[in-house]
Amino acid sequence: MVYFFCKKKNITNLYMTCFWDGILRSLDIRDFQFGMKLNVKPQKTEFIRWLKRVNPYIVDVHWNNQELSKQEIEEHKKAIRSYKVDDIQSGHMCSSCDSFLLLISQIFQVNIQHSFTNHLITYTNIKNARKTLRFVSNLRHFQCARR
Repeated sequence: MVYFFCKKKNITNLYMTCFWDGILRSLDIRDFQFGMKLNVKPQKTEFIRWLKRVNPYIVDVHWNNQELSKQEIEEHKKAIRSYKVDDIQSGHMCSSCDSFLLLISQIFQVNIQHSFTNHLITYTNIKNARKTLRFVSNLRHFQCARR
């Protein structure tokens, strides 16, 4: 698996929340109404805590056109459950088959196209994809690609 951290420089602090910034930027109010029953975009930590609390089995998403095995589904569920929300400033170690991208595809019924150093990784919601989210990243940064 490929791992990378996100880094974003501020004048006085080093923030590494580009993964979560990109995710929240890609979702619009209709997505939050559909997935979370909210009429406003949540804050990062609120959003992550909600994802951890809901954390369904990821059964409707294929990764790179492959169905996840039962063991992989369990491993992703465990990874989400054990994620430390208070450490998001340290960066998100995004995997080539990322647990949170799988989860977002499942919950929000979206397809995801993630271009990591020009290598396309796909998350396909086979039940009902409402739209496609696009992200680009390299070893240091993750961002929403404009639609």
